[in-house]
Amino acid sequence: MDRNTILRLLMQQLMEYQLHRPNPEEGEVVQPDTRPVGDLADFDSYSAVEMTVTCLARFGIEDDNSIQSLFVEDRTALTVDDVAGKIHELMKNAEKQK
Repeated sequence: MDRNTILRLLMQQLMEYQLHRPNPEEGEVVQPDTRPVGDLADFDSYSAVEMTVTCLARFGIEDDNSIQSLFVEDRTALTVDDVAGKIHELMKNAEKQK
């Protein structure tokens, strides 16, 4: 799967996640430069872990619980584009190991 497809699917997944919150905000848009932790209402560190598990499953990435969050690295909130890049790298590495 190419990086642009991953980015598109990730943005879609995040928008769906936001719509299913208890109090979804109208007009909240996810863009490649959005930092979900900090930019999206109610998307906190717990949400980041929950979405990490969802994304790993959606993209078929097996994890031995070593990935705590795709959305935060070294205490820095990552952009959706950064997260798509991480997912792409994980998928490429998994393919190489097959």
